[in-house]
Amino acid sequence: MQIALALASDNEQPLYQEVLNLPAQTPLLPWAFDNSARPEPAGLVQSAFALQDGSERFLVSWSPCQVLVDEQVTSCELVAEPADYPAAGPRFGLWLFDLVKQTQVPVKLGTAQQLLTEPVVMQPYTRPVFLPANPDADPALAQNGEAILDIRSVYDIGGEAVLPLEQLADPMQTSAAQRPVRYLSLVRGVPIPPEEVRDVPNFAFGVNRRQLMRELVGITPVQPDGSVRVKVPANVPLALSLLNSEGQAVSPQHQQWITLAAGETLSCNGCHAANNTRPHGRQSGEWPTINPGPATSSASFNNANPLLPPNAGETMAQTMARLLGEQTLSAALDFEDLWTDPALREPDPTELQQFTDLATPLPVGLDCFASWQAACRLRIDYPSHIQPLWQLDRRQFDPVTNELLRDNSCVSCHSRTDAAGNAIVPAAQLELTEQASDLQAEQMASYRELLSNDNEQELVGGVLVDRLVQAVDGDGNPVFLTDADGELILDENGDPIPVMVTVTIGASMRAGSALASERFFQQFSQGGSHQGYLSAAELRLISHWLDMGGQYYNSPFAVEPD
Repeated sequence: MQIALALASDNEQPLYQEVLNLPAQTPLLPWAFDNSARPEPAGLVQSAFALQDGSERFLVSWSPCQVLVDEQVTSCELVAEPADYPAAGPRFGLWLFDLVKQTQVPVKLGTAQQLLTEPVVMQPYTRPVFLPANPDADPALAQNGEAILDIRSVYDIGGEAVLPLEQLADPMQTSAAQRPVRYLSLVRGVPIPPEEVRDVPNFAFGVNRRQLMRELVGITPVQPDGSVRVKVPANVPLALSLLNSEGQAVSPQHQQWITLAAGETLSCNGCHAANNTRPHGRQSGEWPTINPGPATSSASFNNANPLLPPNAGETMAQTMARLLGEQTLSAALDFEDLWTDPALREPDPTELQQFTDLATPLPVGLDCFASWQAACRLRIDYPSHIQPLWQLDRRQFDPVTNELLRDNSCVSCHSRTDAAGNAIVPAAQLELTEQASDLQAEQMASYRELLSNDNEQELVGGVLVDRLVQAVDGDGNPVFLTDADGELILDENGDPIPVMVTVTIGASMRAGSALASERFFQQFSQGGSHQGYLSAAELRLISHWLDMGGQYYNSPFAVEPD
């Protein structure tokens, strides 16, 4: 195929202000073949080698179309319908295809005994540069293994505003609490070693192996106009997520990675949606940004802090970087209102949610973020960091009498046994113990109970068993056992025998989305039955872990050996 890279970003999507008269992908050779199993008048192509002399000639391994007529090899041109006959074996030979002259000249024909399939021309030519040196690369950033990610507005989807940007960017019209996107997080794909180095068992990935393993690279605030400019590690596969004020992703989970070269500044107008084919992230050809910035250096951001004067065309994030220095990633939800003009209204309150507030083991790598560097990573493993939340002692005692007032420890209620060891039905049919799961013995019961559907249980004779109810058909009628002829099967009393089925309990969490795990989080929200049981830092830890994919482990080398 020939691909019009200079004109289009998709087969039928031209770049901005470009005209695409034909599909961007067109056949390289003018003979219409598709190498199918059926006889084709255009023949078959095994391989093509471009001559490196600018002549647009190709040395091609080509076989003419031939069929078997009464077991005799016959040219397709001699029969009316080649598709009515079986294809003969190919006879690949070497042919010179000239795209300019539109000619096809034989070089050496193939025979039934000798097929010529992989032509290569030995000729001198200048090897093209695969990745040319970037003249704009920042040597200081490159030395530290860093790069700059610069997004003009996360509210820009293919040149179209998904929300009223002027209203969002104006501190007098929209407060921080009213903005739907507050932070941007970056997640790194963890390399999985070959089996001879580390044979990672499937259970280590969790309920969704597709996400493999991931680490949190860091978080940065999104400015009121939706802009972001921040230092990121170079040569690392990164996925982006937009977060709300609670640190939960409000954008779909990225299934593609971006990578920045050392010293590079990667600029884009905004974000992308799966149903939007407009070019995205290209140096040219994008639709105009919805956030062009002030027209002149004498202009300012509307109702914004006069101590942060912009240059012409700057975003809020670019202005901050110029005046306050390039921002670095954080492990905290760290917000400070720099844009509200104090003369017009009180700035929004400062917010700081840190993992250092946890009373359970801290995520691996947290200390690195005290002084961020490109190698900083934050790893959350379920057995080491999530399970301890359920087992943390949350009992509350009277400070005078030391009387137990309340026990909010998760496993005190969400367990299959009580304090005396007697079997009980776990509260809300949810077990949060570290015992082995009956679905996957290598994983804890709590992990599978949270992320997988399960059967409702009940106590029968002091034993926990799956609760059974009579099945009903699509109309709600009870279903009974029948024989092969559809006749009812009766018991010894002559009564029909009901068909009994288990009752499914849906998962409380969804791997890959904290926002879609509302059945769990709503218990801890305002007015929820568990309000105040978990701290903001604990809820955020769970949110980040879920948004990264809800893996059981997030490092191949953290997996406990069998």
